[in-house]
Amino acid sequence: MKRQLGFGLIEVMIAFVIVAVTAGSLLQLSKHYLEYSRDGRSREIALRLLESKLDELRHEQFVAGYQAVGLGNEARTVANTSFQLDWVVDQRDWDTEQGKWRSSAASDSQGDKKDLMVTVAWQDDRGEEKSVTLSSAIVPILPIYAGPFGERDPALGAGVGGPRIK
Repeated sequence: MKRQLGFGLIEVMIAFVIVAVTAGSLLQLSKHYLEYSRDGRSREIALRLLESKLDELRHEQFVAGYQAVGLGNEARTVANTSFQLDWVVDQRDWDTEQGKWRSSAASDSQGDKKDLMVTVAWQDDRGEEKSVTLSSAIVPILPIYAGPFGERDPALGAGVGGPRIK
């Protein structure tokens, strides 16, 4: 029998098929990772928009701003993606008899606290609707004009000018 050196045609074809299947699998995997990366970027932008809106609403804790906080919506476009922000406000009053929060039924009541729910919705590259929701609560910060050291002059503003003793 003659000794053979090198590879035969069948061996080369089997090796080629193995390399082709592996390369095809890696390309599919790469495509999925790229899609997840784009989805992650949109989710990160949506979360930042949510946090920004919640911070904006939380900063309205002084009496005049607190009374103005209500439901609303707005649209924003970031990195060629349109995001729709919607927020809902549920006014709550403390029920001293039952010892729990209840929805404020009176239309003139500003509530002892407001529950906020902000939702951001967008469409991904494949046209699928995506959304993220965060909830929080705010309570009014009432200015204190009097204390143990006298009365603070409201015209001077909070923390400016020191107390005015009467």
